[in-house]
Parts: sequence; C-alpha cells; structure tokens
Amino acid sequence: MQPKFLVTVITLAIVTALFDLVIMLVILIFLHSIKPTGSIFNIKRKIIARRKYLHEPLKHDHTARKYFILGFVTVCVPFICTVSQLSTATYDYQVPLAVLICVFYLLTWRFSRAIDLIHNYWEQPAHSHPEFELASEKTFWLRGLIFKSALVIGMILSILIAVGTIYFGI
Repeated sequence: MQPKFLVTVITLAIVTALFDLVIMLVILIFLHSIKPTGSIFNIKRKIIARRKYLHEPLKHDHTARKYFILGFVTVCVPFICTVSQLSTATYDYQVPLAVLICVFYLLTWRFSRAIDLIHNYWEQPAHSHPEFELASEKTFWLRGLIFKSALVIGMILSILIAVGTIYFGI
C-alpha cells in the first residue's frame, strides 16, 4: 500500500476516534444517574443532591471509597499522558506512553465498579433519599456502556497516535 494512503487512513481513524469520544462525553454529561427533586432551575439543590449521592455511600463503604479514589486518579493519568503523547511526538516516548495509557484505561475500567457500589447502596430500602430519585436501570446500564466504550476508544486513540507518529510523523 502507498504510504500516503496509510497516513490518510490513520489520520481519519484518529479524527473519528476523537469525534466519537467527544460525542460520548457529551452524552454522559446529559445522561444523569439521579434526578433531583424540586425545580429544574434550583442549581443549589442539584449540587446538594449530587454531593449526597456520591459522598454518603463513600462514608460507609470502605471498598467503594477505595475504588472511587483510585478510579479518579486512574482517569486523570491517561488524560495527562495523552496530552504528553501529543506534545512529545518528536521523541521516542510513543510506545511507553501508549502502553501506560492502555494500562491506566484498564485500571479505570476495573475501578469503575465504584459507581456500581454507590448505585447499589442507594437501591437498598434502608437508605432514604428524598433529595433525589434514582434513574432507571436502563439509564444506569447505558451510562456504564458509554463510559466503558469511551475507555476502549481512548485506548485505540492512544495506539493510533503512537503508530501514526512512529511510522509517519503525523
């Protein structure tokens, strides 16, 4: 195959992966796990409900707290590594950065169990939540599917960037 054709294919794959990632993240922003009770425009009530939804289960469940903290850290590291992968394109750091990014995305996949633990905490009848109501099981499942798909696309994107910069100097 012609090198220009391969460069075009890899560039289109990178642009498509970025576009898919942006679309998925926008969908995740508007697809909520909880619906705060009260007015739609009461932002303070929404913040209080979101804080209670996240923090109360973390106070009582050590495993959920550990997964949540480690998940937050493992989400931040691949983002920083992807930015550094784009900025160090002229050096020989592409393969180690791609491997590091993929490992941290896999760890993020593992620690995303914290969201399941938080949701299961609120589904128990012993825990009342008058500030909000939980979204349906289908919505919760769809959020998890979109999040994990975004992780896979992030891994593919890091590999494509590494291949593109190593072989073609994109």
